[in-house]
Amino acid sequence: GLSQYSSDPHTEWDLNTYSTKEQVLEAMRNLRYKGGNTFTGLALTHVLEQNLKPDAGARLEAEKLVILLTDGKSQDDANLAAQTLKNLGIEIFAIGVKNADEAELKQVASEPLELTVYNVLDFPLLSSLVGKLTRVLCTRIKEKSNKET
Repeated sequence: GLSQYSSDPHTEWDLNTYSTKEQVLEAMRNLRYKGGNTFTGLALTHVLEQNLKPDAGARLEAEKLVILLTDGKSQDDANLAAQTLKNLGIEIFAIGVKNADEAELKQVASEPLELTVYNVLDFPLLSSLVGKLTRVLCTRIKEKSNKET
């Protein structure tokens, strides 16, 4: 699933909208960047209340991961919203671009920070994170799943 935010979070698509990698990639190609404010706390609350529900495609037995991508400092309390998600067992990865606040990324991200916090200077550089982030995400899901069985 994917939501964009500024002052008003908006779900672009739910977890159950697409069923193939090709469909997701096509949706990503057609996505238009939403500029504006940076209400990260509101966005994290939106993800919890709207995107991580069974009717949006969230499976109760599946691990819950949120990847927060931000290019600025939050204008509201991102830490409180992030703590709510983490208390529910939802792991947060924080990726900053351009003017992102490194301290805030570290506050909202789950431990261990060396695996969950990333920062790049510009949007095109996000592609340099894909391989490492994919390996880290898959490893984390596998580790969490093994602990529960």
